[in-house]
Amino acid sequence: MPFHVNGRVLINGRGRAGMAVSNGETVVRTHGGGRYRLDVDPARHRFVFVVLPDGAAPVGSFYRPVASLPGSGVGVDFEFDRADQRKRRNFMFAQFTDIHAVVERGWASSTGILGKDVREALSEWEPAFVVATGDLTKHGDLASLKAYRRLMRAAPCPVFNMFAAHDGQKEHRAQKPVAEGCTRNYESILGPTYYSFDWGGRHFVVFANEDHMFAPPEAEAKAHWLWNDLKAHKGRPTVLLVHAPPSHGFLDTIVDTDVDSVFFGHWHSSKAYSYRGIQVFGTPPFSYGGIDKSPRSYRRVRIHQGRLTSELLPIRSRQSNPALPAPGHRFGAVKKTPLRLLWSRHLDTKLHRAAPVVCNEKILLALSDEDGKGRQGVLCLSLETGQQQWRRRTDSSVKNAVAISTSSQNLTENSGDLTVAVSVTGRLSAFDTRNGQTLWTTDLHGHPDRWIYTSPIVIDNVVYVGAKAGYGAYNLADGEPLWYYEPSSLRVLQNRVSLLDGKPRWYHEPTDTRSDYLPCSASPVVIQDTIVLFVQRTGMIGLERASGRELWRREMDFEYMYPQPVAVDGGVLSCGDPGELVKLDPETGQILWRRQISEHKYLSGLGANRNDVFVITPSGDCRAYSPTCSRLKWHFELGRELLDTTPYRQGFRSGTVGPVVLGKFIVIGAGDGHLYLVDRRTGMLKDRWWFGSPISAVPCAEGERLIVTSFDGLLACFDVVKG
Repeated sequence: MPFHVNGRVLINGRGRAGMAVSNGETVVRTHGGGRYRLDVDPARHRFVFVVLPDGAAPVGSFYRPVASLPGSGVGVDFEFDRADQRKRRNFMFAQFTDIHAVVERGWASSTGILGKDVREALSEWEPAFVVATGDLTKHGDLASLKAYRRLMRAAPCPVFNMFAAHDGQKEHRAQKPVAEGCTRNYESILGPTYYSFDWGGRHFVVFANEDHMFAPPEAEAKAHWLWNDLKAHKGRPTVLLVHAPPSHGFLDTIVDTDVDSVFFGHWHSSKAYSYRGIQVFGTPPFSYGGIDKSPRSYRRVRIHQGRLTSELLPIRSRQSNPALPAPGHRFGAVKKTPLRLLWSRHLDTKLHRAAPVVCNEKILLALSDEDGKGRQGVLCLSLETGQQQWRRRTDSSVKNAVAISTSSQNLTENSGDLTVAVSVTGRLSAFDTRNGQTLWTTDLHGHPDRWIYTSPIVIDNVVYVGAKAGYGAYNLADGEPLWYYEPSSLRVLQNRVSLLDGKPRWYHEPTDTRSDYLPCSASPVVIQDTIVLFVQRTGMIGLERASGRELWRREMDFEYMYPQPVAVDGGVLSCGDPGELVKLDPETGQILWRRQISEHKYLSGLGANRNDVFVITPSGDCRAYSPTCSRLKWHFELGRELLDTTPYRQGFRSGTVGPVVLGKFIVIGAGDGHLYLVDRRTGMLKDRWWFGSPISAVPCAEGERLIVTSFDGLLACFDVVKG
């Protein structure tokens, strides 16, 4: 039964006019003496709360559960003490997300393990507060919620919490009636699932945006509250904190508000881009490696002179510094080592999964920038000296290697070498390799909501590019689309001719809501007239290159953290069902053989030639097998990760890329910060170089040169010494 409440908002015992009070749907302002009146409907509203004002800290709680109020006319007062530090216009705050706290011992997100991480992450600087943007617990049970609350007491500052789906999982799995929602456990321990506060002249909105976990009337009230709250704080620069990634459709609706930045989590991956003047930041989990093999991280956000900047900070398992000896100086496992350092340099941004590419004495590098500082894009260096020749910015990070089309391969009017890159948001760009001139750009369907972690492929004047939500073919000369394929709907959309101007136009009518959810770095493989796709949680799919028509589909039970399939000896070598390696016929999709080679669900790295198959396992070893994987030849152990990049794990030994065949050697880039060179036949260590940061991109072997990059941006060029 609806009723109303009366009350006052007091700061240092005196009523304060102009304070915002809400029932979770409407927002009212206090008037003389700090008094307010608010209508409440228990069927729609869970809490009455005050928007925390600048320069004040609550005495007790800033909210009251509606269920605890006796009825109409009750007085609900909120008291605050003066807190001048909350008025400071220059301050920093932290975003933690996807903590997944549990009470089980030994699990990576157990609260006993995480308490030390919380203290250490915040002890090196002075955060004004922490915002934890959802999935605070793994199961949403009361014990885990209480354990999370105890865990965050380690923070030296206030912590603002947000509800997300995992925090209601216990109730959701109990199949509660929809009308009851799945937020009750969370509310009983941590309070409101959404609210807002002011700090240092800015407005912060903590908005749980997974509506399916709320009772329908409460979800409707929540949606109304967001717009009412933004309207009530018009004129204040606003930071919006959500859990699930915001769609461009949602961002379109807030462009005309004062929201200038949005922070989210949920997908256990990193993403930073700008949309119509709004900065958007996705943050990997705090507890363990991300699905995209981002290190477990958190964001440090600085507000200085009205400007917001962000920095993604990994949580290091081991402290280390990038270091290489001077060129010409060798050190390794043994004397007379095979690698000789020619030059090295340190770049100003991260080099994660994107392998270097060499073309005509140039090195092309795809750059990531997860801080939103504009350092992402494509960099061209001299192979001989490492000096920069040109650099071009893309709209967001390029998460995998660029593709190259040389003048002898393409038939375009430019007739020179072309470099093609696709950003994580789905923007495809072509550059003149000689000078970096941008020749064209085109957006894949769904930009900027895409999560593209794969590389484009250039063959016969056509660019093939895409990810789980859809793949397309584009004309190399001008970027015009030729066909588009959606794995989930089996639908191919062709170019059609507009009746208005006779020019080719691209029409797309979405047939489902499937997305690139769970990003994966396994790029398409082209063998003759077939494109072989690795589609996570679906299987392997073969497309006809000319039309995009699906030729075959082989369903497999695999996830997302898998290595690039390898074309070898007329077939495609790939991970299959959990722990399996399979070889397929690219023309028919027929499985030629399959082997169970790992106790783990997936493999970390894969390489092959006609005589050997090389795999890296999540156990942290490199193994060499016979061509059909019927016999193990040798294995080589790697060290413990410097950064936790293995999905859902901490403290693993891993190599996430390669291995690469280099003559009689195997090159292994490892998460322990070392580059290893081992004998291809015996697995004996022949050389080792310390980079001090994970080597997370496949090294590039070009002739007698080896180009290696580390996560922290260290780039090195080696000469492979004969004999």
